[in-house]
Amino acid sequence: MISSADAIAPAPTDANFLLYSSFDGTVQSMAGVNESSRKLVNQPDNSSASLKSEIYLSPSRKLIAVTLDPTGDNEGDSMTYIADIAGKQLTQAYIGRFRSWAPDSSKILLYVSPMERPWIREIYALSVAGNYYNFGLPEGTIDASISPLNNDILYSITLHGTDDSELRVRHLQGSDQVLVGGNGNILGRPEWSPSGDRIVFLKSDLHIMPGQQTVWITNGNGGVPREISNIDWGYPPAWAPDGTKVAFSYGGNIREYDLSNGSLRNVTNYINGVATHPSYSADGKTIVFSGPEGQIWSSQANNLLELTHLGTVNDYPILP
Repeated sequence: MISSADAIAPAPTDANFLLYSSFDGTVQSMAGVNESSRKLVNQPDNSSASLKSEIYLSPSRKLIAVTLDPTGDNEGDSMTYIADIAGKQLTQAYIGRFRSWAPDSSKILLYVSPMERPWIREIYALSVAGNYYNFGLPEGTIDASISPLNNDILYSITLHGTDDSELRVRHLQGSDQVLVGGNGNILGRPEWSPSGDRIVFLKSDLHIMPGQQTVWITNGNGGVPREISNIDWGYPPAWAPDGTKVAFSYGGNIREYDLSNGSLRNVTNYINGVATHPSYSADGKTIVFSGPEGQIWSSQANNLLELTHLGTVNDYPILP
């Protein structure tokens, strides 16, 4: 169980307010470029393990989901809890890795596959009120996302005890529709667009071999998926708030795909790529990401700016 965070003052309303994960597993905040950082959430008081934090912003931009992963030689299940952006912890931490927020920010969906029972693959929900329960999708489901348009549930399910998977949609009346067949591939991290009319997802061969990971776009009601780029595996693409663009990393650089004209551009052009984990500001004009020397950077109007200068490794930045 994670203890409540220390008393924290209300979160700043500055446009440059930044949240990110620090090297020691804590969640940090900054109120402006070159300002000193402020610790929001600690590691569990009863944990001697070294943990890494991943943070994910809610659609309301007022809450965060924090997944804690054991690192190094430590073993244990990933745990996730919900907090507000001021650092107040709202739920206990439960077994599971973050997969998606509900469109109304009332709950998160978690992938649960306990270490002692790795054959189990299930999706659980954790509500802001602290309710933790099986979400009712078929055994073998590894990812899920709720449509902001009609609450249909998009999910990726593995087949026949393998990683071969397909994307399905569960409609409100309870019927399930196969949206994209895997055909001997892994289909993962599917996400509805903010308007619910498009879907982005990742595709890989079953061995996750280098160079075989790609990102795809398809219509929410089906159709022929379109491959848009190779991608670095393991982190979901980020939708711009207006649903017109998608940001992701490939080869250690940040890329952005524009759905309105089908163009693909490099946000960064590092020779030795080190840029990962992009996310958008509320107005969609700024992308923040983890960049060179483990610092947080931003890109706005093709201008790059280093936001942190802390001498520590920082990651998973978000701009509430």
